[in-house]
Amino acid sequence: MPTNLLATAISTSQISLTWDETLSGEVTQMSIERSTASNGVYSVVTQIAGATSYVDTNLTAGTTYY
Repeated sequence: MPTNLLATAISTSQISLTWDETLSGEVTQMSIERSTASNGVYSVVTQIAGATSYVDTNLTAGTTYY
């Protein structure tokens, strides 16, 4: 299970996501999802396994993502 999620802006269209993986040694597939509304419908951006970082791209400047 991922913990300590950190989102860092790289540019106006990219955000770096990093986290700690608490299940040591296990490959866990998970989905990275985003929405433009905190209570809205989330869309899957990608599915990844065994990673502790991801760069989310093609974002729109001035938009809040959840």
